[in-house]
Amino acid sequence: MPSVSPRSSRHELTHAFIRANAPGRLPLWFEEGLAQYFQGVTLESARRELIAGRRTFSSLDAVDGELRGGPHVAAAYAAAAIAVAELVRMDGLWLPRRILEYLTSAARSPRPSTLAAGLDLAEFESRWSQLQR
Repeated sequence: MPSVSPRSSRHELTHAFIRANAPGRLPLWFEEGLAQYFQGVTLESARRELIAGRRTFSSLDAVDGELRGGPHVAAAYAAAAIAVAELVRMDGLWLPRRILEYLTSAARSPRPSTLAAGLDLAEFESRWSQLQR
C-alpha cells in the first residue's frame, strides 16, 4: 500500500470535511485554499509560487476557472492559498468558518457580493490582488 504524507492527508481530509458539511458546491478557490491552509501552505510560500510562475489573477472567478483545468493550475492553487491565508490573517479561522456557513446557506446565489457579514467580495478581491505581487 503506498504511503500518504501527513500534508496530503490533511489536504484530502479538508476536502472530505467540506463535502460532508457543505450542501451544494462552494467556490473552488475557497475549497482548495482551505485544503492548502490545513496542508500547511503559507502565504509566503504561495506568493513565491506565483512570483516564480509570473502569473497573477484578476478575480477569484478566474482562479476557479483555472483550477478546473487551465494551463496555469499550479498558479491558481497558489492564488487560492493566498486568498484563504489572507482571510485567516484578517480574523483567524472564524472568518473562513463564517464564509463557509454563508456560502452554504440555501438562500445564497452562486456569486454573492459579500463573502460573509461585513466582508465585501470586491473589496476582498482588491486586497487579495495586491498580495499576488
